Amino acid sequence: ICYTILGRQNPKFLEFCQDHPGVVASVLSGASLATSTCKNQLRYDMWGCYGVNDKITHVIVFSNRETAYLYALASAAIAHTLYRDCSKGKIKECLCDSHQSLRKTGEECLSNADWSLKMTRTFTDLFEFKSKSPNARTLMNLHNSQIGRKITAKHIKKMCKCHGTSTACTYNTCWNILVSFEDIGQDLLNLYRNAAYITKSNKDHTQLKSKLRSKSLSKKLVYLQTSVNYCLSNHKKSGPGTRGRECKMSVPTSDPGHCNNLCCGRGLITNLTITNNNCKCTYTWCCQMVCEKCLITRYKYYCK
Repeated sequence: ICYTILGRQNPKFLEFCQDHPGVVASVLSGASLATSTCKNQLRYDMWGCYGVNDKITHVIVFSNRETAYLYALASAAIAHTLYRDCSKGKIKECLCDSHQSLRKTGEECLSNADWSLKMTRTFTDLFEFKSKSPNARTLMNLHNSQIGRKITAKHIKKMCKCHGTSTACTYNTCWNILVSFEDIGQDLLNLYRNAAYITKSNKDHTQLKSKLRSKSLSKKLVYLQTSVNYCLSNHKKSGPGTRGRECKMSVPTSDPGHCNNLCCGRGLITNLTITNNNCKCTYTWCCQMVCEKCLITRYKYYCK
């Protein structure tokens, strides 16, 4: 499975696969989670997550805002999935033993959360270091991947339960819980909307490395190229455009999915459907549900 997926293009991935066979399934599951999250979150966005599949290979040739989001999203999703599977005991190498949620690495023992974040970094960084002196694109990828891991780490919450009499707490039992990935995805979507563009004067890798550590950028996604015009059809760059895409009229006009924005000024087509559905249902003794019939009118809007 390792060789057929990415081993041909990247021998380092094949080596990772062989060193960590129990991790690969979770990594691929994380990539799939990132893909489904992207398509769901951006279904009303001009880009619409076009070109993204479970390998996330098409869009990443560009250094734009969308690529920045994908690197962060993939990193966050892989860390989330590794932590989830590790906590469920599906990955044996992340456990110190059957009684502790810890892993021994040399002299240290990492928690499931720390192990998952460290393993995610090991995997994502495999694809970046092709030379000793990283270029601006490599620094961009590493930075955005790190942001993704940080967002996942932020959503791992420590919970404690007190044991003892009602007036005393003899000892605590504590554990970590991980929130739904939807919450993590929402944070990353907000970062995508507010990503920072790196100007030409700051693209020298030495200057950029220092710049990315600054307070203004350390918590932001960054990108090096402006995005293409997703309004227009261009299957090599922007995809099919927004013609025929469903849009929304019931949201604020500032929303990217509002028809005024998504349709790029071309106007829209209104589709009206009327269905006869059960409504005002009541339960009668015994034992029947009685419903009236109501006409339900629904409007859907599509870009011209």
